[in-house]
Amino acid sequence: MTKPSAHIPFSLIMLDVMGVLLLALGVAKHFTAVDIIPEHYQFESYGLVFIFVGVVLMLPMLLHVLNWIRANKKM
Repeated sequence: MTKPSAHIPFSLIMLDVMGVLLLALGVAKHFTAVDIIPEHYQFESYGLVFIFVGVVLMLPMLLHVLNWIRANKKM
């Protein structure tokens, strides 16, 4: 029996990469007070906003992988 291959759409990969970058920037700002973002783009508690948006952007990839696992478990 051959193992089914997982096809991950490029759009999901790009969303996941953007989510990881925003999450990393948000964690760097919130927990270590590292300001990588230029000052004129900063606003109050943007670290928490970046963390939230990063997690939301990573959810489609997670759901895609979980659905793929669930579909192949039934085989």
